[in-house]
Amino acid sequence: ELKLSEKIIYINEDTKYIGKEAFKDWKGMKKVYFPNNLQSIEKEAFCNCINLSEVEIPQSVYYIDETSFKNCQNIRKIKAKAEFLGCFPTTKVVTIIIDDNTQEINECNLKKFINLVELTIPEKIQKLPFNILSNFPRLQKIKCCAELLERLSDEDKEKIKEIEEYKNGKQISKELLKKFINVQDVGIRNNSIINPKDFSIHTTTIDDII
Repeated sequence: ELKLSEKIIYINEDTKYIGKEAFKDWKGMKKVYFPNNLQSIEKEAFCNCINLSEVEIPQSVYYIDETSFKNCQNIRKIKAKAEFLGCFPTTKVVTIIIDDNTQEINECNLKKFINLVELTIPEKIQKLPFNILSNFPRLQKIKCCAELLERLSDEDKEKIKEIEEYKNGKQISKELLKKFINVQDVGIRNNSIINPKDFSIHTTTIDDII
């Protein structure tokens, strides 16, 4: 039997729907593990779970009510399809991993996450709305394909301090990296192409920001 004070919740693997107000006011909850076959999360299902800090939405989910995570103001990390990002409070979120099943990212999906520090974009996404990263003054790290990095505006390139590439895609060239004038770390397959003298070094931790 579950208790309101439990910090980590594992939802039964047979669960396909999380009903209205199912976990409302579970103030002790910090993390919830959803089953892989989950399909929908209904109205105010996690409303007022004020200590919930991390949410990972399975790819199987096709519906989340806009109030499902109402007043969950301490969520810091989200993994979900871009279309569901508007269902979450934005105040404390510092890490977003956009699900691989996302087909497109528009400005409305992301622009309210003003404290964002780390952003992972699916490898198949090769274009973002122009200057979208200007909405995130604290953004430091991005993981995406080389083609997307090439298409970022100069203003967006200046914001990035850490880059991580996908292992099987087009490799990030030294010429491209030189355009990221504030980069501090690059996670790529062949580190020998990186000359530390090409970049300015800055270090700031997530905990220093929030």
